[in-house]
Amino acid sequence: MRDERQTFFDRLAPSWDREAAQDVTPSIVARLELRPGERILDVGAGTGRLSRALAAAVGPMGLVLGLDFSRKMLQVAREHKSAAWQHLVCADVLHLPVPACSFDRVVCFCCFPHFRNQPRALRELRTALAPGGRIYVIHEESSEAVNMRHRQIGGAVAHDFLPSAEAMRAMFHACGLKNTVCEDRPGLFWAEAVKE
Repeated sequence: MRDERQTFFDRLAPSWDREAAQDVTPSIVARLELRPGERILDVGAGTGRLSRALAAAVGPMGLVLGLDFSRKMLQVAREHKSAAWQHLVCADVLHLPVPACSFDRVVCFCCFPHFRNQPRALRELRTALAPGGRIYVIHEESSEAVNMRHRQIGGAVAHDFLPSAEAMRAMFHACGLKNTVCEDRPGLFWAEAVKE
């Protein structure tokens, strides 16, 4: 059964990049401190802006898989795809089409609230990580601001909430990830954990 969120994001795809307040991908990529050759799973890749920046950072010896459940978002992403080692796949985070232990990093940028089952999604993503791999949940706003905006938008995303830092730590711990960083402040939500 098609999720109403897919229809919501399909409808926004053509104007998504134009309506973005600013391009924060350079600051995200800088903070991730990626190394050439790393394998990255970009979950909720949307129109691929972050995927392209990640691909530039890991270079031709690396791999970036941009995954999204909106076909229209990925259509836009394909129009701008720039690297042979950047791949785009339409799939649901609850049913990842990737082998276990296949990524060094998993990045969830501005998408975590839209996962239907957040604990199950984290378990799936943990499985995709290689030992020592890291997962990131990143937003350009605090959890309070994200949640307020989704309530205001209403409809398909009215109940899509980003957990507080404390709740995210607990969720990481419950699925076997060791939390290393959790910032939840005006202008930034950054939660990071490692698979031991």
